[in-house]
Amino acid sequence: MRYSFISSILNSPWQIEATTLAGVTPILYGMLNGIAFEPEAEAMNSKPYKISASSEEYEGEEKRVINVLPVRGVILKHDAECGPRGTRTLANRLLNADADNSVIGHIMVIESGGGQSVAVPELTEAMLKCTKPIVVWVDGMMCSAAMYIGSYAAYIIASREMDRIGCIGTMIGFEGRKANSEHNNVVSIRLYATESTEKNDEYEEALKGNYEIMRQSVLDPLNEQFTADIKKNLPNSSEKHHKGKTFFAKDVLGELIDDIGEFSVAIDKVIELSDSNTQQQNLTNIDMKQFSFVNAALGVKELHSSDGYFAMNEEQLEAINEALGKMVTAGNSLKEALKAKETAENNLAIAQGKIAQKDAKIKELEQSSGAKTSTITKETDTISNSNNEDKGAETNEEAYASCMEFLNMQE
Repeated sequence: MRYSFISSILNSPWQIEATTLAGVTPILYGMLNGIAFEPEAEAMNSKPYKISASSEEYEGEEKRVINVLPVRGVILKHDAECGPRGTRTLANRLLNADADNSVIGHIMVIESGGGQSVAVPELTEAMLKCTKPIVVWVDGMMCSAAMYIGSYAAYIIASREMDRIGCIGTMIGFEGRKANSEHNNVVSIRLYATESTEKNDEYEEALKGNYEIMRQSVLDPLNEQFTADIKKNLPNSSEKHHKGKTFFAKDVLGELIDDIGEFSVAIDKVIELSDSNTQQQNLTNIDMKQFSFVNAALGVKELHSSDGYFAMNEEQLEAINEALGKMVTAGNSLKEALKAKETAENNLAIAQGKIAQKDAKIKELEQSSGAKTSTITKETDTISNSNNEDKGAETNEEAYASCMEFLNMQE
């Protein structure tokens, strides 16, 4: 542990509060002077645990728990044998708990003045991957790197008005001897290759009293990213919070933190956010089914929503507009086709009615003409059978012609 701890302190820029750094420095010098530290088990108050989130409202339902992840002490990337667990371990703990179906959310208990800048992404990236809400409860101090980590939570609650919050900034500390110097009769020389004109510039110039290269090339870029993320995660923060000052919780309420309250307040907030998240997820699932045709028009598998709203860019809106235009055109064409069909059906019905009338009239006339011919045939006994047949035929033809003439006149 001695090597990794010393190495982490000497080789990395820090995002740390002054008193926390002051507490680490004697440990560093003690190690450098040969003091031995025995490995020890992780402190009980630093181990994660789960608490029940059930109430009478949820009796009889599936067990609901809240994962509690303490973040205490100096923040390091890797585990210390006689100190805090590193953020890589904390990240694994967080993601494993988030995958547990019984876990509805997380409370991250933060009691830290910060630590290594390189340790921050290990935990914040894991926080972004979580599907359950994360609430931070500050147990006395949340400064620098710890503030950076806490800003990624959905809600931040300080335990007391005098909790220490902020210290948003980046620093570095190191020691060394100037090049070509003697120390305890040991000559210390640092030589660089001919083309390595800029190698370790920051370090060498800082030992000479020129700190600008170190600031501009190392500290400022790290700090710019730090403050940019704080502004994005905590939009109510202002420039006065980004200069490295540490504040009391009561002075940054609504800016760097959301509330001040006991641990039970954090529990209630996780339950509230979890229920809201579940309702939103159900709503989103329903919306996804309802928007299947929209997705087809856009050529995407699904639309992504935020707080129940769906955002589209100009290209997507044009695609929707084009699809709707085609639907309107197709609808108009269908209306015209249906109207034409209705007109044709009406005309057909009228024609069929006229034909039926003609057929009925023809039948009526044929029956009338046949009756007259029969009567005449019966009354004329002197005409031969052959003549009667011819006469009857002529009479029928004339009757048919008269019928057709009559019908044509009716039209």
